[in-house]
Amino acid sequence: MRPLLHGHPSRRTCLALAGAGLLPWPALAAGTGHPPYRPQAPVEGLIRIWGHGSRERSPAGALVAAWIKGFQHFHPAMRFEVTLRGDSTAIGGLYTGAADIALMERPPIAIELDGYRPIFGHDPFGVIVASGSLDHADHAPAPVVFVHRSNPLTRLSLQQLDAAIGADHRRGHPPVNTWKDLGVDGPLRDRPLEVLTYDIAGDLPQFMQQAVMGGSQKWTGRLREFGTPSTTADEGREAARRLMQALQQTPHALALATWPDRLPQARAVALSAALPAPFLLPTRATVSQRRYPLVRDLQVFVERAPGGPLQAPVREFLAYLLSAPGQQAIASDGGYFALPGQEAARIKETLA
Repeated sequence: MRPLLHGHPSRRTCLALAGAGLLPWPALAAGTGHPPYRPQAPVEGLIRIWGHGSRERSPAGALVAAWIKGFQHFHPAMRFEVTLRGDSTAIGGLYTGAADIALMERPPIAIELDGYRPIFGHDPFGVIVASGSLDHADHAPAPVVFVHRSNPLTRLSLQQLDAAIGADHRRGHPPVNTWKDLGVDGPLRDRPLEVLTYDIAGDLPQFMQQAVMGGSQKWTGRLREFGTPSTTADEGREAARRLMQALQQTPHALALATWPDRLPQARAVALSAALPAPFLLPTRATVSQRRYPLVRDLQVFVERAPGGPLQAPVREFLAYLLSAPGQQAIASDGGYFALPGQEAARIKETLA
């Protein structure tokens, strides 16, 4: 009988065969770098998951359901309650005792930690379980820096970007006020650099404050905001449309948005985390491999004292999410990106 696979299978082949039930998980792990899930001990009880979603829609709902189904194959006595009403509810669920796991597309913000710390005396323990998407608006899409197609700028370091969009310049770059400060010549040389983005209380600008601005909340005075942080899906699409239309009409502007928002007159700028790191455009490859500097995360947060153990059911569930079957569920769902195998293995070690 001809063997099913010849040589070393590609990651795509492994995922497809595993999803069809034609490849056992250990073989999938060999093809992707993700270890198989091996329970440390049988667990039982209830895990309550709160977090990302809303009353109207639950982008992560199908993925969470797939995780639960797969985990219960190994631990049939485990029960789950899932309440996905939004990232803003998740940490509150932990410190009020209503939730065991907070599922979020962003780190906790200051006001959430102000509620958590007085009760537990430390911050919640966070675990990255997936990478955000490139082109799925509901799955933590990576921020993209856009310029007008007539703008000659093609690349930026995060130091330069911080100096252009922020006021504190915590990365140490001199202030960027006009396009000549970024090396742009020609008609734009002496034009003021205007920044377009969403309401700065929203998830994408909040991410930029942490990932680019060093935690500063002080933006440039040449900032224009679009939408509100609590928009519905339709309102969010309208805000994105207005933001990108403003870029089309403002060649001297720089826009912070996402790939699904782009319009024909917008061009993405390649980014470098820090020189001499390469300048990379946002693509499915650079985002899924976590090489693009502005990859967002799907994270879970749980209560864990510093240096202390996790509750056994929670530890087993998180270990499952970071193992081959949990990461396969992410790949099959198609919204978020599964973590690279080595990254998943490294994070899994922090659960011990």
